[in-house]
Amino acid sequence: MWVEVSCKEWTKYFLEAHIARLTESADVASQYAVTLQDQMTPLAEDVMEKIIKEAEVLRERLAQDLTTVKEKLEPHAEEMRAQVLQRVEELKAAVAPYAESLDPESLKTTLLQKSEELKEV
Repeated sequence: MWVEVSCKEWTKYFLEAHIARLTESADVASQYAVTLQDQMTPLAEDVMEKIIKEAEVLRERLAQDLTTVKEKLEPHAEEMRAQVLQRVEELKAAVAPYAESLDPESLKTTLLQKSEELKEV
């Protein structure tokens, strides 16, 4: 069951981390713009206002794009989670007869083989 949680958590963490980085970068850019505005002449302030507005538009666009990416990645993450769970169930089914018969060598061989198959996913 940990695989179900970790895939969803990983996707959520990945997207939130990137959104946070982009938001932080946009905030830094906005702070830089404010600092420059304080130092510029009144004629340049108009240009600075346009830059600030465009930086805000860019931040909103990035947030929308990241939301879109998240929406597109979630089905793939869910599919991958389902495949991993299916492989785990197949592994359980393959190992069950060896575990019941207490044949440690056959159990070990099967576990190693199926583990390699899971790594390939």
